[in-house]
Amino acid sequence: LGMYYLCKKYIKDVYIIWDEKLVEKKAKNAMTSVYSRMELQDMVISQAQANLKAGKKTLLVLVDHHSQKLSLYPDIIDKSTSIAVIDHHRKNEDAITSPGYSFHDPSASSTCEIITEIIKYAEERNVIDVKVATVMLSGILLDTNYFRRQTGIRTFEACAILKELGAVTEDADNLLKDEYEEYLLKTKIMNNVEIPYYGI
Repeated sequence: LGMYYLCKKYIKDVYIIWDEKLVEKKAKNAMTSVYSRMELQDMVISQAQANLKAGKKTLLVLVDHHSQKLSLYPDIIDKSTSIAVIDHHRKNEDAITSPGYSFHDPSASSTCEIITEIIKYAEERNVIDVKVATVMLSGILLDTNYFRRQTGIRTFEACAILKELGAVTEDADNLLKDEYEEYLLKTKIMNNVEIPYYGI
């Protein structure tokens, strides 16, 4: 979402390739709780639509992954001549070779942190609104397990920028909460745990 709005500031036609059947449930719930169906229709396109729209002047931005295997639509990577990669995961052996632009930083806590840094240096910082800042903050909370792992000064600086842009911490937290049924299932599993010996 951060990249979508950043690109939208400079490019007319920007879309997120999206299939709610293929994305993780909490990501789907975050999108549908923040945006109406009409708003989503303007923002997202399917793989088939992406294949029709892709051309020589198309820039494909891979966010939060850097290999074809991990992409929702690996085929579109082969069709794209201009590729940008923005990711924080350690490089795999099947990483996309020679993208036109790469911001690949495994020391960052999350891709949301990296994109916040990019927004920080944009001509206008207010390219994202409160909703997007909140979703991006939830991305940082998720990837750092609520600041319990891979958290550095940059992470808190990114959070401060997102708060300046209006991110609501309570809403960011709510986007990550389990549904009631999921919570019950996890509790049931934990109630039936057996400890064969210490630490296991």
